[in-house]
Amino acid sequence: MTFLSPTFSVRKLKVFQHGHEAFSCDFHKGVNIIRGRNSSGKTTIMDLLAFSIGAENIRWKPQALLCTSTLTEVLLNNEPACFKREISTESQRPLSIFWGTMEKALVASASQWEVYPFRRSEKSLSFSQVILNAMNMPLAQGEGASILTMHQILRVLYADQLSVHSPIFRIDSFDKALTRETVGDYLCGIFDDTLYSSIIRLKQVDTELTTKTAELKSIFVVLGRSGQSESIHYIDEKIKELESKRVTLHIKLGEFKGRSVSDGNNKKADRDKTSSIRERLNKAKAEEIKNSDKIQMLEMEISDSELFISELEERFRGLNESGVAREYFSNVAFQFCPSCLSELSSLEGQGCSLCKSHVPEGRDAPQLLRMRNEIAVQLKESKFLLEHNLEKLQEIKLLAPSLKKNVQRLVREYESVSEVWENAFEIEFEKITRELGV
Repeated sequence: MTFLSPTFSVRKLKVFQHGHEAFSCDFHKGVNIIRGRNSSGKTTIMDLLAFSIGAENIRWKPQALLCTSTLTEVLLNNEPACFKREISTESQRPLSIFWGTMEKALVASASQWEVYPFRRSEKSLSFSQVILNAMNMPLAQGEGASILTMHQILRVLYADQLSVHSPIFRIDSFDKALTRETVGDYLCGIFDDTLYSSIIRLKQVDTELTTKTAELKSIFVVLGRSGQSESIHYIDEKIKELESKRVTLHIKLGEFKGRSVSDGNNKKADRDKTSSIRERLNKAKAEEIKNSDKIQMLEMEISDSELFISELEERFRGLNESGVAREYFSNVAFQFCPSCLSELSSLEGQGCSLCKSHVPEGRDAPQLLRMRNEIAVQLKESKFLLEHNLEKLQEIKLLAPSLKKNVQRLVREYESVSEVWENAFEIEFEKITRELGV
């Protein structure tokens, strides 16, 4: 088992009302106490703070709804990041993340913020996954990952408080046992994707089985009442129906035999029949070739996607290695420029000995976090596209045998018509005798 020691702490909270600062508060490590008279806004501050870092189901007070957004500076494994969230009565609001301090976030452009939704999807990460990833916590990939949100993790902080009657510790709807077990095991480091995905899948299959069983019972009841079952009466009726059809075909065949051969000679009918089969054969061959081209194209796209995903994974590993190398070699100072060999002036304090810019410390600097997060998003999108193409390829390959069989059938039919049948009389005669044989 790998021992992880992630840290998450809040440093600053600002609340805005249409661009104007309505409230500001700094926090320090250790216990922080918010005190004040009754109805002075202590609970409102707790609500805004919880909402700003991912909580849901906030019972907003009128004073809080007068504000428009929150801005919070946090430390993820001692690296700064800022969260911005729009205040609204709507649930599951997205979260904007800036990888840096609040001073830089206040002057940053919109393009420097990354917006993530509350819920994960096949194409994008949720902000909960991004935050956990920034703390180097393993991301849950199975069905159970959908309930591993910042909201559920924050609920653990007050789930066992003694003063449950206090409005500060909100009592939301009671969670399912599987949800509580999943969040608890994840925080304790013993979460198993396969186990929880299998449990959720088992419940889904049980529900589907119950539905299908009910449908089958309804069908059996309807068939039994309508008499459409394999009873003696039903079989007798079917025999009478087929006997009547056979008599009709015999009469039609006798009338057809009474015609003279000259009446049946119609070369135009022969040509029309042959032309119709040839057109269907050409269309069937075109569909088979088109299907084959799609298979080849998808196989090439899948091969490209696999290579791209492999390259992204290699880049992700390289970023982790570069973070470690950067931590070891961050104190290397250059005395001479490696390009022009000129002597470099010394820099007071911390900073790059070449470009003189500030160098963040640690292997989890904001630049590395941003690049790791971008590669993680590209990986998720590429894997989704790969799975989609694999499913599509499987569907197209399933069509190939039927298309090939259809072409072979039309080829035999065309050869039979062009080599054996000489006129419309024989064609019609063969049709009637086949129906009679059936």
